[in-house]
Amino acid sequence: MKDNSQIKILVVDDTPFNIKIVSTILQEVGYNIYSTTSGREALEMVKNIRFNLILLDVMMPEMDGYEVIRKLKNDEDTRDIPIIFLTARGDSESVVRAFDEGAYDYLIKPFNPKELLSRVKTHIELKFARENLEEANKTKDKFLSIIGHDLKNPIGAINGFAMELKENIDSIDIDEIKYYTDRIFKNSNTVSNLLQNLLQWARSQNGKIEYNPKILNLYSIVENSVTLYMLNANAKKIEVMVLVDENIEVYADFNMLDTVIRNFLSNAIKFTKNGGQIAIKAKEEDNFFRLIIRDTGVGIKEEDLNNLFAIDSNMSTKGTNQEEGTGLGLILCKEFVEKNGGEVFVESVYGEGSSFSFTIPKLEKR
Repeated sequence: MKDNSQIKILVVDDTPFNIKIVSTILQEVGYNIYSTTSGREALEMVKNIRFNLILLDVMMPEMDGYEVIRKLKNDEDTRDIPIIFLTARGDSESVVRAFDEGAYDYLIKPFNPKELLSRVKTHIELKFARENLEEANKTKDKFLSIIGHDLKNPIGAINGFAMELKENIDSIDIDEIKYYTDRIFKNSNTVSNLLQNLLQWARSQNGKIEYNPKILNLYSIVENSVTLYMLNANAKKIEVMVLVDENIEVYADFNMLDTVIRNFLSNAIKFTKNGGQIAIKAKEEDNFFRLIIRDTGVGIKEEDLNNLFAIDSNMSTKGTNQEEGTGLGLILCKEFVEKNGGEVFVESVYGEGSSFSFTIPKLEKR
């Protein structure tokens, strides 16, 4: 639940005195209040400000509350904003019409201040609960997708190659054996990486990952990750250049930072063609260092950039050597970077390469 000062409420009433009364009541408990005397102006305001709740008068000149709510409900960006009608009309026909139009609640003037505060608080809490439920459903769908598809495929491949070896071991030559064992190794590596990310992500969603920030040497962590993936890079003849100053220190959780760097580096290798290059460098930005991992890979289409970190995205692109993936690592990376007070950035030119970067605090947070 957000602090009241972060909650934005729009009050719409053609009588300034009514707006003053409602605003005063809500501001006393810390809500961030916006107001207008015009329904048309209210529709313009919601285009630029993301409101958590709207208190709407029914009887207004030019455009009444019923028309305002219809327009809000017909817009995908505003249809889920809770709306409470505030009106002097208390007849049953008006109340029923308000709910039919999509109002969440209905208060009759003059109202009790405590009742207003109680209803506002209830509908804001319900709004956040719905949003959390939607996010949980997206998480569940992602888990099911991974279990049903992304784990099934490599495990099925391992089983198939192992069965082929078992049944034909006496008749196949050494080159075929090398081919089958190589495929088993690659698919088992895919499963291992996926399960590691999946377990970390599950713990993150349940709040079970401990956050223990401390002063860390950035170069050391980058160098360890490069060493870990050097076999993968060498197999594709990819040159990995570490251009990070050996003395840079950052303030972050080691496990989270290590996971982010490993995932970004692994993706860079995965999507870079044979003979390509990957450059890792760091630069200072105010109280942060930005770590940049740039590759000469296949790049990302512009329309796909916004979906890279979306939990409900089904993006799962194979690498240049048909390496499998789920996109789960990127979602985990974004969560870990933000947990450490940083941001993630992506730049890409399709067909030329990508640059994934993120900021990390360089000083201990007070």
